[in-house]
Amino acid sequence: MDRKEALSNWQEMKFGLLICWGIYSLLERGEWVMYNERIPVAEYEKLAGRFNPVNYNPREWVRIARDAGMRYIVITAKHHDGFSMFKTGVSPFNITDATPYKRDVMAELAEACREGGIKLGFYYSHVREWHHPMAQSFEHQGDANKAGNYGNFWDYPDECRKNLQVYIDEFDIPQLKELLTQYGDILTIWFDGPSLLRPDQAAALRDTLYELQPACLVNSRLCEYLDLETDYRSSSDNEIPAVPSNKPWETCMTMGHAWGYTTDGYFGEAREMIRSLADVVSKGGNLLLNVGPSPLGEIPRGAQAELAKLGAWFRKNGEAIYGTSPSPFKQQPSWGKVTRKGNTLYLFIYDQSRKDIGLSGLYSKVLSCKHLSTGAALGFTQKGSRVTIDVSLENQNELEVIALTFEGELRVQETLTTADDDSITLPVSYANLEKRAPGSRLSIDFADVTTGWLKPEDGVSWDFQAGDNGVPGKYRLSLKIRCGFWGIFDWDHELEIGIAGQTLYAKLEDDGETARAYQERLIPAGTVSLSKPGTYHCRVKGTKIGSKHCVGLNLLELILTPEK
Repeated sequence: MDRKEALSNWQEMKFGLLICWGIYSLLERGEWVMYNERIPVAEYEKLAGRFNPVNYNPREWVRIARDAGMRYIVITAKHHDGFSMFKTGVSPFNITDATPYKRDVMAELAEACREGGIKLGFYYSHVREWHHPMAQSFEHQGDANKAGNYGNFWDYPDECRKNLQVYIDEFDIPQLKELLTQYGDILTIWFDGPSLLRPDQAAALRDTLYELQPACLVNSRLCEYLDLETDYRSSSDNEIPAVPSNKPWETCMTMGHAWGYTTDGYFGEAREMIRSLADVVSKGGNLLLNVGPSPLGEIPRGAQAELAKLGAWFRKNGEAIYGTSPSPFKQQPSWGKVTRKGNTLYLFIYDQSRKDIGLSGLYSKVLSCKHLSTGAALGFTQKGSRVTIDVSLENQNELEVIALTFEGELRVQETLTTADDDSITLPVSYANLEKRAPGSRLSIDFADVTTGWLKPEDGVSWDFQAGDNGVPGKYRLSLKIRCGFWGIFDWDHELEIGIAGQTLYAKLEDDGETARAYQERLIPAGTVSLSKPGTYHCRVKGTKIGSKHCVGLNLLELILTPEK
C-alpha cells in the first residue's frame, strides 16, 4: 500500500480512539501534572517504580473501541514527560526497564489491534519534553515567571545551553526508528507540540518515517511551518472549522476535563459526542476521541458507558458516517449537519423540536426519503430548489438521521445563497481577500477565521445569491468573531460594511467579558434592505483595526437574518 491509498483509507475511517496513558496517571491530575506542579525530574522519575498496570488488557481496549464505532487507535508512545511507554534502547526511563511491570504494552496492543481489525498509530511528543535537558520549548514569553513556558525551566533554566538538534539526533530519530520497526505496520505517527522545530529539522523527521514505512501517515503538528508538506492537518485541541473541506484533516477531543487520568468521574455525554462527530464529518474531517486509562490499565467505567452508547448509535447510523464526503452546501442548514455518499445526503437533525426541516439549493429530483435507523419512509415536498421533509423524531435523546436519495447525479447551488430559515451567512472562507495594506498578512486560518488582519486598508468581500426562498425586506446584519485556543480577542475595531448600495458602520468594543478558547461573539451591525431575489455584493473594510495583542480582527462570518 502506498501513502496515497493509506490516506484515502484513513479518511474513510472517520472515527478513532486516542489513549493518553503514562506514569502521570498515578497522580490522577492529568497528563500535564509534571509541568503544572513543576515536579523536579528526580522526583518525577520515582513514579516509574510504582507503575504496575496489572489489569491492562489490550484486547478489551480494542473491543471497546471497535464496539464504539472506532476504526483506529492512537496511543501515547511518549508524552511531554519523556517517559517511554514502549521497549526502547535510547533511555532507561521506559516501561520495560523502569517499572515493576516490565512488559512492552505497545507490543501487546499492536498484536491486539491486528487481531481485532483496528489500525494502530503512535502519539509522539518530539520537541516538547520535560525530562531531557537538551529539549527546547519556548513558544512565547508571555509570563516572566515561565522562562521556558512549556519546557522544563525549573530543572533546566538556561535555554541558551540547550541544543534541540542534539536531542533530535540522540533521542527522537532513534526512538522513531524503534517505533516503526518493532510493531509492524503503523497507521500514523501523531506528532504533538512543534515549538521551535525548524522546517528542515521537521522534514528530516518526516523523511525518516517515510523511508522506514512509506505508507505511515504524518500529521501537521510535526511543525508550526504549515507550508511543510504533511499528510493531514491536525487542528488545535477541540477545534472544528466553520466550513467543509475536501482536504484531509482531523480534530482531537477528550471525554473528560483532562486528557490523562483523573478521578473526577466526568466523561461527557455520548449525545454531545455524536453531535461533535457529525459536525466534524460533515466538514470532511476525522474525530479522534480521547480517554485516559487508570494506573492499573483500565478504561474507566464511566467512559465505557458513554462509548457503549456511541456504539449503539453507530450500529443504526454508521452508514451516514463511514466513507462519506463533506456536505456539498456552502450554506449550513439551521437544523443540523449534512454528509454525502454518492447521490445520497444524510441529514443529522440537531433541532429535535422541528416538525419539518428544509434544504435549499437543490436541483436534483428526490428519489426517496427515509429515517435511517428504522427505514421508515418520510413525506416530503420539492418545490423549485427547496425540499421540505416531514420529520417524526422517535427518540429525543438521540441524534436522528434521514437519508435523502436523488435520481441521477446530485446537483446543488454552488454559490452562497439563502438558507432554509431565510437567513444568509457569509463565511470568510468563501470571501475575496482584499489585501491592500503594504506587507499585508491577511489570510484565513484553519478554523476559517481571518488572521493577520492588522491594517484598516485590508478587507473582505462576497458575492451572494438572495435565492427564491428569501422574502424581500429588511435583514439584521451581524458580525461573528471567534478567538483562538488562548482565548484572546483584540478590540477597538471600527468597520465599514457596504451591501446592496447601503453602508453600515460597526464598532467592536470590549464588553469586559472574559474570553475562553474558541469563543464566538455576535456583534450587531444594523439593518439593510434586500428588495428582490438576485445577486448582491457585500464588502467589509476597516476604518480602524485594534492590535493590542497583535491578533487583529478575527472575523468568522457575516449573518443576515430577516426581520419577521
